[in-house]
Amino acid sequence: MTETITVIIDGKEVTGEKGKTVLEIALDNGLYIPNICYHPSVSPAPGKKGIAKVFRGEIEIDGKAEEYDGCGLCIVKINGKLKKACITPAEDGMEIENDNLNVLNLK
Repeated sequence: MTETITVIIDGKEVTGEKGKTVLEIALDNGLYIPNICYHPSVSPAPGKKGIAKVFRGEIEIDGKAEEYDGCGLCIVKINGKLKKACITPAEDGMEIENDNLNVLNLK
């Protein structure tokens, strides 16, 4: 059985699987953190793989992305410190700010 953790993203308490990144938990809960990690034509975050394809309207786009260090688009403030959501493992009790003027200006 998978262990569940609870984090707070922009004041909203959400749950997710232990071992997932902050970005993955946000997306799993329908919360948007800007990112390009999972686009098939862009190299994903370190240790991650892009999805096989995306759609632009009716057009299907396949991709073959390699690994790289990340772009920083998904930067968030976690317990007061700036971190990339795509490579930061989520931990129980984390307080994450995405919709914050300082964070948004950095993106």
